Amino acid sequence: MNKTVLITGATGMVGSEILNLLLNDPAVQKVIPTGRRNTGIKNEKLQEIIHDNFLNFSVLSSHLTHIDACHYCPGVYQTQVSKEKFFEITCD
Repeated sequence: MNKTVLITGATGMVGSEILNLLLNDPAVQKVIPTGRRNTGIKNEKLQEIIHDNFLNFSVLSSHLTHIDACHYCPGVYQTQVSKEKFFEITCD
């Protein structure tokens, strides 16, 4: 089926599991993980984009064409950042 799938938050608890499932799915041709850091995974299906401003994706618009599906998995543990930053990452 040759699907292209975007995933945000691919290094987190949920995102990393989804990423592994996508990489092992023969119907998925390309996986575009977009996150604050590299996944550390080497795979021919991956086209990683490092991006830390999840409130503004306009600079990535040329990379985000022809996407068949998106898994939105960003988040952060409450104790890692301030209350304001937690709500910005998790809710905004």
